[in-house]
Amino acid sequence: MSALEWKRIRIDWEELRDAFEDLSADHRYYLDRETGAVHFFSAYLDNEEDEEEERAITAGRRYVRIPQARDGVPTEELAEFVATLRDGGERRVLTTALRAPGGYQYFREAIESLPVARREWRRFSSDVVKGRIEEWLSEVSIEPL
Repeated sequence: MSALEWKRIRIDWEELRDAFEDLSADHRYYLDRETGAVHFFSAYLDNEEDEEEERAITAGRRYVRIPQARDGVPTEELAEFVATLRDGGERRVLTTALRAPGGYQYFREAIESLPVARREWRRFSSDVVKGRIEEWLSEVSIEPL
């Protein structure tokens, strides 16, 4: 367990998910351990006021930085998902995409042409991301209400 005191707070899951999935290295998000609010900062919008606010946020223990999403999804998770597909044709298309160099990008392109698999992928990836968020919340001693 971390050195932080455990907190039970309301979480805006949609806002937290958006922050958690943001791949931009120019964006920074912080979760307020008292209110559950997510604070956003961007290198594109930097000004003195924002810099001052971010310094104040990072000075104490009330706010925790939301980690940047991993670049893509691990191949094992993609393969796990593909194995769940009922349609053999869709499974073959996506398995072939995953075997290509840069498989994640090919997977993303291929799944766009497969409406059923795309819908199932959104559901699967949503569950995976929710699990990652719950794991992170536990690491920072937060129990969502």
